[in-house]
Amino acid sequence: MKSFLDLATAAARMAGEVLTRHNRQLHVEYKDPGKHNLVSNIDLESEKVITGLIKERFPGHQILAEEGGLLQQAPPREAPAKPVTSPDISEGLRKRTELKSHVRCGNASKASSEARLPHVPPREAPLKGVTSPYKWIIDPLDGTTNYVHGFPFFCVSIGLEYDGAVILGVVYDPFRNDLFYASKGTGAFLNGQPIRVSKENELRRSLLVTGFPYDFRENPGQIFSHFFQLSQASQGVRRTGSAALDLCYLAAGYFDGFWELNLSPWDVAAGSLIVEEAGGRVSGFNGEALSIYSKNILASNGQIHSQMAELLQKTA
Repeated sequence: MKSFLDLATAAARMAGEVLTRHNRQLHVEYKDPGKHNLVSNIDLESEKVITGLIKERFPGHQILAEEGGLLQQAPPREAPAKPVTSPDISEGLRKRTELKSHVRCGNASKASSEARLPHVPPREAPLKGVTSPYKWIIDPLDGTTNYVHGFPFFCVSIGLEYDGAVILGVVYDPFRNDLFYASKGTGAFLNGQPIRVSKENELRRSLLVTGFPYDFRENPGQIFSHFFQLSQASQGVRRTGSAALDLCYLAAGYFDGFWELNLSPWDVAAGSLIVEEAGGRVSGFNGEALSIYSKNILASNGQIHSQMAELLQKTA
């Protein structure tokens, strides 16, 4: 598991450097006719960095990425196994760079990627004709709309499935140099320190967070009904624009509950495991076991879960 975590951490930090590199042109396109779902050249560059490392280290593993879709790795090459020693990688990760944003975020207060890239062991040769049980699930830039508008709340999210169960999650916020991570059964961490969900047990005193899907204009009734009901019942509701960071902030005890509709696997794979390992609970709106391939998610500190679920069911 350590080799997986080392690779995911390294990939997330490298992708974070892509997001915070300045003096480059930002090119934005739209995935939908309504021109609300954005993708930028930075999303694509970040994804390329992450998938490149995974392909080099674990060439047999599957990859599911937001922009590239599902990739079943090609058969192994004939060349003998060798360590990953790309000059570009080693040189780039030895530099100590200041975290700067090219999207009007100004100078950040913390240094980026001060830690060197963990040692990446030699590649693991895949078995010919066998589909790997491992699948990497990647969001190279969660919070693209925030990023494009210069709002400094975005991240890189990397999860790893084994036989359909998420076993590892890494979420990196390069603006704050915050690294959230968890492995199945080992707890959740922020910058090396253990994190736990809050102990709040009353919804009326809870701070919640949510998000709106890109297509909410097509069916606003249910979404705004949920928002109204939970706003009325809680201390307050925030909407930040990054589901992966919302889940991590819940895991760290900053929020007490989270819900959202119409999400994708890469939005929740890493963050949902981090919540669970921090002592929280994740499920569907009816309390059923969460599948990251279902569209809706309810996450909480566990204390207010049934209270939130009851209101969501009433406004379904």
